[in-house]
Amino acid sequence: MYGWITARRIKEGQLDEFLRAWQEPEGSLPFKLPGDGGPVLFSLHPTDDPREVWTFAFFDSPDAMMRFRESGEYQRHLEQLEPYVEETLWQRFFDARPWQRPSKPLYYAVYIKTMPHHLYHLAVLVPDAREAVRQADILMAEARASGCTDPEWTMRVYETIDEAPNTLPANAWHMPVPEHAG
Repeated sequence: MYGWITARRIKEGQLDEFLRAWQEPEGSLPFKLPGDGGPVLFSLHPTDDPREVWTFAFFDSPDAMMRFRESGEYQRHLEQLEPYVEETLWQRFFDARPWQRPSKPLYYAVYIKTMPHHLYHLAVLVPDAREAVRQADILMAEARASGCTDPEWTMRVYETIDEAPNTLPANAWHMPVPEHAG
């Protein structure tokens, strides 16, 4: 299964309108597209920031996600949301796996890309997933503060520190993550 998450900051006083447009059952985006592997949609609302909304969808395959992103229905849906969105904070595509207790410690690598079409560079490599995400948030804020208008990050999990490459390709955020031996 694959997950696609978008974090948005909603304009002041527009959260209810945004949620109606996003969830509108008669709107352009159904909750499950029949027979094509996705998406099944949800939204998350961080409790520390009432104007931030994370929307996510689960897909059966990367191809299903790409068909969805390129569909006219999705483009019309984005147009419905646009009046209520102050900014899109980030978007990522994830390989969603059920939890399995690892047989040995794992290392979480955060890669940052600050310019379109450039490589992702290793920024953080830590043994704690929460710390990796916390560091990614800090790095994204620093990149924006330094003038980068569209920074991106992706995270990979490795069984050893030596497995983590220093760079990933520019399209790494939507590439399937290889299975780990173990």
